[in-house]
Amino acid sequence: MKKVRILLIEDDKLIASSIIKDLEGRGFLVTHANSVETAREEIKGATFDLALVDLDLSPDVGKEGFLLLPDLISRNVVPVILTGNDSNADIERAYELGCKDYLLKPYDIDSILRVIKNLKKPVVQARFKALVEEKFLTRNEVLKQELERIKKETLYSEVPIFIHGPTGVGKTKLAQIIHESVHGDLKKFVELNCSNLKEDLLEDELFGHKKDAFTGATTDKKGKLEEANGGTLFLDEIGTMSLNIQQKLLKAIEEKSFYPLGSNKKVSSNFRIISATCDNIFEKISKKTFREDFYFRISGANINLLPLSERKEDVELLVDHFKQNFGRALAIDKDAVKSLCGYSWPGNIREIQSFFSERKEMDTPIIRLSDLPKHIRENRNPHRVDRNTLITKAQLNYIRNNGLKSFIEEIELEAFKVFKKESKRQTMRFLEMGSTKYYRLEEKYESLEAQRRGRL
Repeated sequence: MKKVRILLIEDDKLIASSIIKDLEGRGFLVTHANSVETAREEIKGATFDLALVDLDLSPDVGKEGFLLLPDLISRNVVPVILTGNDSNADIERAYELGCKDYLLKPYDIDSILRVIKNLKKPVVQARFKALVEEKFLTRNEVLKQELERIKKETLYSEVPIFIHGPTGVGKTKLAQIIHESVHGDLKKFVELNCSNLKEDLLEDELFGHKKDAFTGATTDKKGKLEEANGGTLFLDEIGTMSLNIQQKLLKAIEEKSFYPLGSNKKVSSNFRIISATCDNIFEKISKKTFREDFYFRISGANINLLPLSERKEDVELLVDHFKQNFGRALAIDKDAVKSLCGYSWPGNIREIQSFFSERKEMDTPIIRLSDLPKHIRENRNPHRVDRNTLITKAQLNYIRNNGLKSFIEEIELEAFKVFKKESKRQTMRFLEMGSTKYYRLEEKYESLEAQRRGRL
């Protein structure tokens, strides 16, 4: 990406020297002109992205900077006034002549940097639009309006983003698109799934550690917070994070610094945080399992992604997309297409993707209605159970003899044993449990397994 070229039009040598030092130290290319004449010569001979224009360039003639605005605009240079004059008449005149911003002295480098950053805003918005059209397909008007809002209001700010939606709707994909739109490949996109790790491991992943911080820490390790410096930190399934880690992360985000485990040296890191969850976060807040102050800190902009069951018009679009990207010619007969488009897809986009991925090794790439799984043909959730047959006579007898509490504990353990074959994230989703309960059941299961092996 090319460097931003800036023309600084300023007659005060000390102010000019200070601004040049600040901007060149941040990687910008700065050319200095101290009068209207030298500025016009520079404009003729070079291409600039932005001009910082002082109004009073000589003691003899006042407001000379205004004379340069038409020249700059005609050369497609963005003009910004930088002056000690704050009169309403001059401010109005500057904007009427086409200046894009009006900054006051003594100059604030952050205000100048904001102006420079906004130069790229149209490019970033155009990149976001293109990436959405390529990677985030939808015909749903509600979702399209949400994406348009992101493009206009959220994309180019530094506010945290909180994405809510069921598993498989594309929360990670959207976070990647936002990052790529703003940074391209110049800054890191650092991703961490909070549901996959126990509390101590999650803390280590986030904050890193120094050598010998704990048994097994044989080398220094950078945490995700440090890795994400200057870029984006994406925390998926943040609803599973413990209160203790929430508190530590809240402090690190607010102070833009933290201590790695085993270190007394503070590490600074400035990143944009994007969080995602499929949990009802407000229910967690009401139950005191999620900190309200932490939620408000990570939810500067909220995005809600609807499940496919609420945007049926997208199913046909996605089915066609995965068919076209199957890797080889694939035929799907009309009845099969109708059934695929009529199915509710409780696993959302990920389930559609899996459906096609599982069929890539077919001997004959033809899908007929009879080839579809029964639950798709019948449009029912394969994991849903008929409540009329939930409890058998044997189970009722167990409850009579051992009590309901014992029965529920046994059912939990049995269900955990079955679903443990899946990933931790999938197990927690299917059983609708948090990480604390997952680890409690895992510990109990492993204890019983150890006892069983001891009896063999």
